[in-house]
Amino acid sequence: MLDKFLSYIHTQKLFNYTDRILLAVSGGIDSSVLLHMFVKAKMDIGVCHVNHHLRGEASDMDAEFVSHICSESGIPFYCLHLDPSDLNAGNMQKNARNRRYEWFQILATKEHYDYIATAHHADDNAETFLINIMRGSGLDGLQGIAPKSQNIIRPLLFASRGEIENYAFENNISYREDQSNATDKYLRNRVRHHIIPEMVRADQRALTGLAISVSNIGESKNLLDFLMENYIKNYVQHQEGNIHIDLGAISASGHGDQIIYHVLKPYHFNYSQCKDIIRDINQTGNVYNSEKYEAFINRGFLILRKTKLYLSNEDTIEISPPCKLVINKLNLQFEWTDEKSFTVNPNEAQYLDAETISQSLVIRKWQSGDRFAPLGMNGKTQKLKDYLIGQKVPLFDKDDVFVLVDGKRIVCILRHRIADSVKITDYTTKILKISFLPYP
Repeated sequence: MLDKFLSYIHTQKLFNYTDRILLAVSGGIDSSVLLHMFVKAKMDIGVCHVNHHLRGEASDMDAEFVSHICSESGIPFYCLHLDPSDLNAGNMQKNARNRRYEWFQILATKEHYDYIATAHHADDNAETFLINIMRGSGLDGLQGIAPKSQNIIRPLLFASRGEIENYAFENNISYREDQSNATDKYLRNRVRHHIIPEMVRADQRALTGLAISVSNIGESKNLLDFLMENYIKNYVQHQEGNIHIDLGAISASGHGDQIIYHVLKPYHFNYSQCKDIIRDINQTGNVYNSEKYEAFINRGFLILRKTKLYLSNEDTIEISPPCKLVINKLNLQFEWTDEKSFTVNPNEAQYLDAETISQSLVIRKWQSGDRFAPLGMNGKTQKLKDYLIGQKVPLFDKDDVFVLVDGKRIVCILRHRIADSVKITDYTTKILKISFLPYP
């Protein structure tokens, strides 16, 4: 089985043997076998374990078990302790999974691991396939678990649960039993304990057949993606930072909702929204929103763009450079630099001495009563209202004037003037550059 393990890594191009791999090890049979194989293959690994503290002493014993194995083998060991009360809001399993993977990524970056390996196997893939069928999934869900997703790898997907159990027995591998796996509390356990065994009793080829089906669906999905990319390029244009989609041409295909879903899915629009868009193709002005994007119909076209942040007179937004954001009619980029040679043009960029400000700043609209000490006035303050009048800022433009605030001190009127206290001097070593990019 070790040879099949190494062959699977090679054929699926999961990683190079010089890469550092962080293994997610719970202490159960699957992850214990995964750890054993990586050790046998003499790869550069570390082990991470999450103690959810959901099973009292048993959870602590799992962590001690994994820690002991790593200590004996000289393997770096990392453990995250979660407070169960932090996982109870909503779906506990989903919350726990999100916290695990968030920590895996942070840890991998901090400790310089190239990939994160989990112990998912072929039976997990079959269970996921069946669960997604029951939930009405599309092709994406029916592909099952991918062998590789960005820096997450699953080197045991080739092996069945039976093969893993045999390997553990033959190699005398110790592991911990999680009693929650024996209950029918969770849907996955009910599929594992009841549905799959009945399928195997009906036909011994069931698990092999499911694996082949998952593979076939994945290949069909890849072909569909390839054909769709070539089809939609004639109807999807990028213009001035927005995406323009020819709804008329797409709708005429007879498969408009499916095609528009393929186009909008990467921007997290759902299928129901896509059906509405095709139905309302002539309803100019209709707007549809995902978490970070908005799309609106305009004369037979769908215009897609990033959702812009609009600040009211009472709103504030914290800035932690380096960062980018779009607010109202400003497209801003904040970055640190030590380049002191620049042309002063406040319509293009403004420069502040970084050592005179904190790294936690706030943007808000200017307010009546604001006072400001403009550059060149040697610290003398004036009402910001008077400053804008003196600069002849039109009344209808004053509503779009924003200030950058450090504590209670205004350090910059964006696109107008910086404060005298943050100006660049001969002693400046680090600069905060605020760039004003083209409005999307």
